[in-house]
Amino acid sequence: MARYSLIIKDEIYLKAVQVAQKKQMSLGKLFNKAIEEYINRELGIDPVQEILKDPLFHELFSELKKKAIKHFGEVPKHILDTWYNIYREKGRNVSYDDFREAVELLGQ
Repeated sequence: MARYSLIIKDEIYLKAVQVAQKKQMSLGKLFNKAIEEYINRELGIDPVQEILKDPLFHELFSELKKKAIKHFGEVPKHILDTWYNIYREKGRNVSYDDFREAVELLGQ
């Protein structure tokens, strides 16, 4: 991983520290997430749509979502957390919020 020296305004840094604490994440993860979201927005890339296009996502979760909804009426958070961890273990680097939204849209 490359390291860069960034010049960050003091007021932005303080806001970033507050947000990182609120979200219980490191500053590095927060800055990476912010940069990734900015780049995706500039390039017109929707991360949720990218997840929905992934054949592995459909293979793993299409039937499971149907069964979870049939059994529970929805996909419970603990099951969604497990699915997210499985998807990440398969080498997919996506945010939890994008994954959750993709699961909600799956099959619609």
